[in-house]
Amino acid sequence: MAAVQQNISYKREMLAGDLIEIKSRLLEIRDKSVRFVHEMRNVETGETTAVCEMTAVHIDRTARKSIPWPPEVRRLATQNLEGSEPVNP
Repeated sequence: MAAVQQNISYKREMLAGDLIEIKSRLLEIRDKSVRFVHEMRNVETGETTAVCEMTAVHIDRTARKSIPWPPEVRRLATQNLEGSEPVNP
């Protein structure tokens, strides 16, 4: 994959020693691209400290161009979209 767009929002300052957790969610899958988000939270306060939304494309490294997802990858990703029941591969 190659990231083609990244939007990062910093919400709160984190300090050395703060406990953090990062949760990721799949928002959208298209023929050749995927959009997902990472959220970083302060474990002790529950506050969201940063959000990064990314769009990435599936790349053929030899041809150096975007290509469709393999059917099985697309099927699993579709079943794991936000709001869907997760699937175990």
